[in-house]
Amino acid sequence: MTLRKLTTFTSILLLTACTNEKNRTNEYLDFEKHIKFNHLFVVVDDSTYKFLSDSIFAIKAFSSFSESNTKTDTESWSGKYLFGKNHYLEIFRTGGYDGAKIGDFGMGFMPNKLGTVDSLYKHWSSTFDSVDRTETNVIENGVNYPFTSLSIPTKDTLKVNIWLMEHDKEAMLNVGFNENDLKGEIEFWDYLRYSRANKTLTDPDSIKYDRLFDRLSRIKLNLSNRELDYVKSNLLDLGFIENENSFHGNDVDIDYEITEANHFILKQVDFQLTRNTSDIEITLNRLNIKMSGDKASFIFKY
Repeated sequence: MTLRKLTTFTSILLLTACTNEKNRTNEYLDFEKHIKFNHLFVVVDDSTYKFLSDSIFAIKAFSSFSESNTKTDTESWSGKYLFGKNHYLEIFRTGGYDGAKIGDFGMGFMPNKLGTVDSLYKHWSSTFDSVDRTETNVIENGVNYPFTSLSIPTKDTLKVNIWLMEHDKEAMLNVGFNENDLKGEIEFWDYLRYSRANKTLTDPDSIKYDRLFDRLSRIKLNLSNRELDYVKSNLLDLGFIENENSFHGNDVDIDYEITEANHFILKQVDFQLTRNTSDIEITLNRLNIKMSGDKASFIFKY
């Protein structure tokens, strides 16, 4: 979901942190490894947004594709979703959520271990002057799917956001996991197949993935120095390692270039595919889609 600024199909957790490395506890370093990249969102122009549907013939093979409206007890948003096996993309147009403007961009992270939000909250509460913690609930067909949002307030108004999302225990039980399952690690694909199986009244093990989009392998960004400071403080706190103009994470790499001129933050997204495909290239107004072998790229031409 990208929570208008931050949330989506499941919920998310806006995280604007500037954690001091020397103040991290051993407990924090232990659960840091459980934080995984989950999805990104971007706000594009109306034509590009529309063309995504017009070119469904190609996108259908690439990923599951849907356009949906989501409502919680406090807000709502509407966007198009490209779901991969391990990650997904959320595409908005202006007005898709409250305050959405062309070029707004965000990256959502989600832990594979229940309770990570509580650990982060404990750590941040001893590190920052204030921490925002919000409980939100999505209701589908009369069933509750609550999630917890944790954020560190920031005075800066930026076009980039980074957040963490964690489904509450109730939501995990409602999609079919049991108490014993919740003691271990649950990856995003596990959640997807249990959720789909729950809706279709089938066995989770019967849910198979047959599309090309496996995961995002690399994200390329244009950033101002102020945006870089924000991104860096968050990514290093989420377990990334910086090397020159790149951040290397558990399951995705993020490259950046510095520009102080007016710019569109998201430059390119590279994908790892589940299998080889023939060479395909499609131009959707300001979005260029390329697929070759077991790799693909979305290139934003702004």
